[in-house]
Amino acid sequence: MSGARLSQSNGFTMIELLISMFVVAVGVLGVAALQLTTLANLQLSQQYGVAAMLADEMAERMTANPVAARDNEYDHTAAPKKIKDCAAKTCSSKEMAEYDQAEWQEEIAASLYAGAGSVDEDGTTNTFVITVFWDEDYSGSTGKNCPTKNDDDLDCYQTTVGF
Repeated sequence: MSGARLSQSNGFTMIELLISMFVVAVGVLGVAALQLTTLANLQLSQQYGVAAMLADEMAERMTANPVAARDNEYDHTAAPKKIKDCAAKTCSSKEMAEYDQAEWQEEIAASLYAGAGSVDEDGTTNTFVITVFWDEDYSGSTGKNCPTKNDDDLDCYQTTVGF
């Protein structure tokens, strides 16, 4: 009888071991999935932080050149083609606005995947909406609705500045 009990006991222990290994494996997979989700969220958070800094940078450039801002010289969706190097030469307020736009667009493109920016005057109120766009998931999105309306839209960050 003691031999029968011993073999039943050994079999029961093996089942417990298999169940505990399964529970540990599920737990490890859960932790791995949690880490992947955390990494993706951290990357998105970092991109939003960069976009916010870039939008604030344009607001500061506009604040430093209020004459051009009030004359709507910063209202743009793309960098100007020909610009004067205002870091090396004296520029008018309009030339400085063009220089700021070109530098800003260059910084966005270097900092964010498929990055671009725009400055749009809100009516005729001397209030401007500064928007930074980028393709967070590298999907090839091109839509520029902000806030995003579907998966075809780029991610975006907006801020408003008034003069």
